[in-house]
Amino acid sequence: MPHIIPNDPWSGYPGARAEKTFLRALREELPEEWWVYCNLPYYDLQSPRIKCGEIDFLLLHPERGMLFVECKGEGVIFEAGSGEWHRTLSGRDENGNPKLERLKESPVRQADRGRYDFVAMIERAALSRFPQWTNLPFVHAHAVAFPLAPRLQVELPTDFPKELCFTAADRGRVLSKVEFILGSRRRSLGWSQPAVPDGQFRTFRKHVLRPSFRLAPGLGAQIQDDEQTFVRLSEEQVGVVEGWLENPVLRVRGGAGTGKTVLALEAARSRASIGERVLLLCYNRFLASELGRWSEGWGLEGGSVRAAHFHGLCEEAARRLGRPFEVPSSTPEEVTRFWNDTAPEILWDALLERRLGPFDTIVVDEAQDFCTHWWTVLESAFEDGPGPAGRWVFFYDPAQDIFNRRTELPPGASLTLKANYRNTRRITETLNRLSVSPVESHPACPLGTAPEIRAQGSGKEARRAVEELVRSLVKDEGLLPDHITILTPRRVSFSSLADTIESASIGGERLSIDPDDRAGALLMCNVHAFKGLEADVVILIDVAPRYAHSSRMVRYVASSRAKHLLHVLCDGDFFG
Repeated sequence: MPHIIPNDPWSGYPGARAEKTFLRALREELPEEWWVYCNLPYYDLQSPRIKCGEIDFLLLHPERGMLFVECKGEGVIFEAGSGEWHRTLSGRDENGNPKLERLKESPVRQADRGRYDFVAMIERAALSRFPQWTNLPFVHAHAVAFPLAPRLQVELPTDFPKELCFTAADRGRVLSKVEFILGSRRRSLGWSQPAVPDGQFRTFRKHVLRPSFRLAPGLGAQIQDDEQTFVRLSEEQVGVVEGWLENPVLRVRGGAGTGKTVLALEAARSRASIGERVLLLCYNRFLASELGRWSEGWGLEGGSVRAAHFHGLCEEAARRLGRPFEVPSSTPEEVTRFWNDTAPEILWDALLERRLGPFDTIVVDEAQDFCTHWWTVLESAFEDGPGPAGRWVFFYDPAQDIFNRRTELPPGASLTLKANYRNTRRITETLNRLSVSPVESHPACPLGTAPEIRAQGSGKEARRAVEELVRSLVKDEGLLPDHITILTPRRVSFSSLADTIESASIGGERLSIDPDDRAGALLMCNVHAFKGLEADVVILIDVAPRYAHSSRMVRYVASSRAKHLLHVLCDGDFFG
């Protein structure tokens, strides 16, 4: 008995008498080396003219070839006078005559056209799968089956050869007729190709002719859907600070995910739109690049926005003053003194001499990362020089003070953001277990998937776990590599994945360590360097709560970077 796919194609279908009858004959008469595909649809978008159709039966053999069979019901009628073909339907019309349905072409030509279209489509896929093939290694022919018709009359139209037709009279010799049709085709073509090897035949069947297919609701699709919710929430949130921007000093406090960066951008855009010169400042250089990309697309008239990170502004000040900007290589104390005091002093001189600025408004994102005395330096950027002559807008979160600045902001109007707009509710629940100031998810935030926290093990085990996770997320869940960020609280060069940096690859995907160069690549970054940024998926590694580099605050900051999905490899109690 041959292999039938699907095994019972018309089960529970009251019609299809002809198809069921012919299938029964095939099942009883063909041997097991034959494969019978029933009701095989096709849709070819790559043809010059889009082609679609359905093959009633495809009989496949590794040596004999492929026979395409068009199956009809009780019979067909050809009107010589009109040249029209009709097929007979069950029942009678109102005049008592057999019901007829007009056909566009003869059944034999229909079978031939279906064969031609299907083979053209399947050959492209086959040659792509088997580069060693120069053509489809199966001779192919077509036929028509009328399993409910008792016989064919002697006189037939010239485009209706009885040798290509099966009727009820062919029961008991179906195999011999199939072999005759394909054999005749082989002889007419001078076909000499041998049988297709077993392995190639199996691959052709399973991966080219009729591959299994599963379209599951993967995380990639779910994340795309959830992202639209976050976009709508960001638009809703824009109005939060509008009425507060007239205050000379506005301090906006909010936990991770409450939209501080979104609102900082809106504050800068709003003031620039009325003609002001705005300095949009942060501490992290990668965040500054992101802010710059956003603000460049605003197309402002009259006003302006300058996005920068604090020490980048200090370095620019040195260039404009013609001074060196050299970080000492002596002791850690000297390095700290340079960044905290020397560099800001250079900036102060440049602002006083108007080598930079002036500005009407300074908007500071992640203000908790700044030293208190830097505010005095930045006051010199205002039009009238030192003193609170301009407008300040601060966005900050004391719970993210991972540099231990303990900054004191200038006094002014205060606004507190209480709802998380950025993270899924499952991730917000995790953040609240780490934070001293829990926040509530906005009611419209998607639920998301619970973060997965597991033991890291050795460096080798960590690498294997990350590789498996990356493959699963990209191959199975449909995520793009550049939506995934691997974070470590350690220096990247000292992390458990340090040896992957040179190969620039992990889990079969390109790996980048530069947030400005991550198109099509996974990103690996230090938590401190990624602060203020976000990713759809974060894989947090090298967490060891017993060490200072993995403090609760660092774990909180790192986890809050994940918008949709968080995976953690931890050595110890993540919430301890």
